[in-house]
Amino acid sequence: MTKYVLHGGFSRKKNDLNNNFFKEIVKKLGNEIKVLLVYFASQESEYKEKLEQEKNSFLRNSENRSLKFEIANRNNFIEQIKNADVIYIRGGDTFKLLEILKLYPKFSEAIEAKVVVGSSAGAYVLSKYFYSRIRERIVNGLGILPIAIACHYKGKQETLELLKGKAKDLEIVLLDDFEHKVIIA
Repeated sequence: MTKYVLHGGFSRKKNDLNNNFFKEIVKKLGNEIKVLLVYFASQESEYKEKLEQEKNSFLRNSENRSLKFEIANRNNFIEQIKNADVIYIRGGDTFKLLEILKLYPKFSEAIEAKVVVGSSAGAYVLSKYFYSRIRERIVNGLGILPIAIACHYKGKQETLELLKGKAKDLEIVLLDDFEHKVIIA
């Protein structure tokens, strides 16, 4: 079984909801955890800063476990996934992330039996459908999870109605900033 931890966005902020999110990621994992950080939704110039943010958040909430961090690269991405316990897909440009992940047809197979984390754009790409605020419409994700999702959700009825109209038989997941949801599949 694969554990998916979906996050509504802004995981870098220090608060109790985000602390609980990072605790959930490492829950039930051993004392040595390999974390693959997927920053494909961002510019490479931002990777170092994001790495420091993630390190601090994980270490603060991992009860003195030994964590090893690796930043994903496009040359040996699938091999990196196979060697990781946690695949953490950080947000940013959803459409950039989606296009890059589509280049890896074995991605969904590679993440099986892992802890897969998606924050904002990272959650979107895992879903069947997501609401794009930029394009103001429902967009297809990779379809790994049978859900329709809206992150940064602020209770807008029109967003919910659009998701309901597209995702007739799917679970609808609405996550505001800092909120998370766990799905076991």
